[in-house]
Amino acid sequence: RPRKAKTFFDQINKKKLRRRFLELTDPEKARVGRTEAVFRFHQWNKLSAEDKEPYFKREREDLRRFKREMAEYYAVERESVTQLGSAGKPPLSPRPWMQ
Repeated sequence: RPRKAKTFFDQINKKKLRRRFLELTDPEKARVGRTEAVFRFHQWNKLSAEDKEPYFKREREDLRRFKREMAEYYAVERESVTQLGSAGKPPLSPRPWMQ
């Protein structure tokens, strides 16, 4: 399934937060652990459209990858159905995401 821009943002920033998290003391770790998701959410919302663009670019690239892989998968599936002798059956329905 294609990933969204915020997912890419979270993956990158989770590594940064994890490094910072390892430097904290135990009571600080408990507090940060509870608020990590909220913190990342606010970070994403603070970004300008220009700062978010690299993540949206990765999202578009991932969508192209997903469409390509699904097209290959269904091409192989159609071929295997044809080889099994499914003459007379209607072809597989088109997928809306492949348009």
